[in-house]
Amino acid sequence: MGSLTRAVAAVVATTAMLTPVAPASADYNDRDGGLVSFGDGYAEPVRYIDAYNAWAGRQAVAIGATEGHACAVDTAGQAVCWGEAGYGSGGSGDAKDEYGERKPAALVQLDAVGSPRLTSVDAGDKHTCALSRAGNTYCWGSDDEGQLGNGSAAGTAYVPEPVVVSHLAADLRFTEISTGAAHTCALDDRGRAYCWGDGSTGQLGTGDVESALRPRRVLDGDAAGRSLVSIDAGAAHTCATDQAGRLYCWGTGDVGQLGLGDTRGRLQPRLVPGTGPGAHVIVTVSAGPTHTCAVTATNQVLCWGDNDKHRVNGSRTDRFLTPTVVDGVSATDVSAGVFHTCAIDTDGAALCWGKDNSGQIGDGQRRGVARYPTAVLTDGVLAGRQLVEIQAGRYFTAAMDRDGVLYKWSGDPRRVTQTFGKLAGADLTSVEANGFDLCVTDPSRVMCVEHRLAPFHEIDTSQLSEPLDLITLTVGDDATCLLSLSGQAYCRGWNHDGALGIGETAPWRYFARPKRVATDGVLSGVTLRQISTGGSHTCAVSTAGAAYCWGSNRAISTGHQGMIGDGTMSDTYLPVAVDVSGALAGVVLTSISAGQDHTCAVSVNGRLFCWGHQPDGDYLSPVEVDLSALAPGERVASVVADTSHTCLLTDAGHAFCWGANDQGQVGAGVAGKVATPTAVDTSGVLSGVRLTALASTRWGGTVCALSAAGRVFCWGDGSWGALGNGGYRDSDVPVRVERTGPLANRRVTDLAGTTYGFFVTTVPS
Repeated sequence: MGSLTRAVAAVVATTAMLTPVAPASADYNDRDGGLVSFGDGYAEPVRYIDAYNAWAGRQAVAIGATEGHACAVDTAGQAVCWGEAGYGSGGSGDAKDEYGERKPAALVQLDAVGSPRLTSVDAGDKHTCALSRAGNTYCWGSDDEGQLGNGSAAGTAYVPEPVVVSHLAADLRFTEISTGAAHTCALDDRGRAYCWGDGSTGQLGTGDVESALRPRRVLDGDAAGRSLVSIDAGAAHTCATDQAGRLYCWGTGDVGQLGLGDTRGRLQPRLVPGTGPGAHVIVTVSAGPTHTCAVTATNQVLCWGDNDKHRVNGSRTDRFLTPTVVDGVSATDVSAGVFHTCAIDTDGAALCWGKDNSGQIGDGQRRGVARYPTAVLTDGVLAGRQLVEIQAGRYFTAAMDRDGVLYKWSGDPRRVTQTFGKLAGADLTSVEANGFDLCVTDPSRVMCVEHRLAPFHEIDTSQLSEPLDLITLTVGDDATCLLSLSGQAYCRGWNHDGALGIGETAPWRYFARPKRVATDGVLSGVTLRQISTGGSHTCAVSTAGAAYCWGSNRAISTGHQGMIGDGTMSDTYLPVAVDVSGALAGVVLTSISAGQDHTCAVSVNGRLFCWGHQPDGDYLSPVEVDLSALAPGERVASVVADTSHTCLLTDAGHAFCWGANDQGQVGAGVAGKVATPTAVDTSGVLSGVRLTALASTRWGGTVCALSAAGRVFCWGDGSWGALGNGGYRDSDVPVRVERTGPLANRRVTDLAGTTYGFFVTTVPS
């Protein structure tokens, strides 16, 4: 679903009314990610319980993190991983099944290699490697380019495997290891570098562009006669420092990430100008995907390379070809993430800058971009704590303090108290649901479940060639869809009547992994900004403001038709453009909501258009909705198209509903069907309240709204407890969901409707 709407589709429910049994204990230590539900038989909010605890009682000694997952080693030499563990990078021993289910962050199983005591670990894009106290090296995860170093590119290793070094010196002992996108590098106890895996850009430093299935010695290059003391592998380049603080880099240099003054690549180590004795003495280096950062002996932070999202510094320069001092930072550690950078200052506090779409900056905001170094919040779990190590990923940041306590943030900093397997400790950012499926997202994963208390499984996106924008998750009766960061649509689930938009004509075929929506027709060259799934159809809006739909054009449960909006009554297995010959002529749309038997869209100037079933009949093409009930100057901000009614939210935070009203779902305190948008009653609990989001059950006729203060208000059908107020009676005016039980001292951040209830994500208030 798009970030501006919360519409999901209805289902025909045949389940008998049940009396639920509440969980025996309420002490879950927030292992459920703050996910709370009400309705579906529960008249009061209850916690979602689905957790196991593998980190309790452990003390970390080292951490490593990358785009989607992180790992830590404890004082006993055991490793734990959490986050997105695709390709087996979590080392849990669990292979992906046909539905893409895996257990990210399960305790790493080392039985196959004699359970050695580990001293360090590093997480790459799709693989993870660790060093033991004896100097042995183990890797697990994807091996498509030989990055595991086990002598073969056999696919995936779900448990750690030894790196093959038998072809090297008999007394070889690695002391440091670093994982890149698809290559790995290590240093031995004599200061020599070795790399293996993908060598297509020269990142192995072996003088060629050949890949290696086993470690190869890095050429001396400019480091001849020098003893290296640290090494860090980026996506397609590598950097290392010597004992005198000189910095050497090699591999791709297309955006200046080598710091050598140009955009050429290098096949062996080259000295970065201005580093070493008499210049900037480098003590630590961090190679990100497209930029590099380092800390000097005088605690200065230097960064260079791609400056998109201001990951280098706050200037508007596109790229920096040589090391540039980051003003205002005096640091002991630095980490170059995918689109942001973080450092630990000399007082042990964290600073971050760059992209902030998921709260990875850690100052409690999600501003899009933080141009300059910004202090991470220290008024919560970090109060009085002194950080010693930091790792910047794609959507999150992880850190460790001097006492071995782990923290992560994609928003406010949180203490890691256990692994992030399933929902344990997850930092949930959104929830979407319909009658059958419930899906939640954290900054790096989409996790779904088909039953209230069944285990969550992670949607397998391993076959996709581009990263997803998890904010745009949408769940319908048949399809679950997301957008990529580049604006392409991907859908999974049942392809009934073409709801996936992939051109596949087998109506009941199930696709467990997301499939790209066809782009060889009307979506050719189109960048999408928002997507919404309905009963058996899906619709999207492009960045240019045009609407497209695909799937069923007739609702099975009601017989109403026209929800595709192309002027026909035909189903379509491929995307088609919504008709712009009438009401939509010249209109630029910003968001869309697909319901059970109709679709609605909001224009850039706050007008509203709907097609399919309306109170006065079925429309095969869009018609404009009468908004005369809105105050002068008030505009539509978002819309939720439900089964038999529709609700909109204005830019002033007011709700209006219309359509069926047999259970009070219009919320206006009136009886009978309502033909045009009518203001939801504000004389009671909504007096002075500004609303920010709406959601609806898909069969029971209940609507809930989220306020700017993180409170929830509901109206309509209460027979399944969906009003969350402790009772089972309908209400034709809003009632407040009380902050008791699992909602006590918590603020709701997102909500979604199921068949007869709601799920909400929460954070401490």
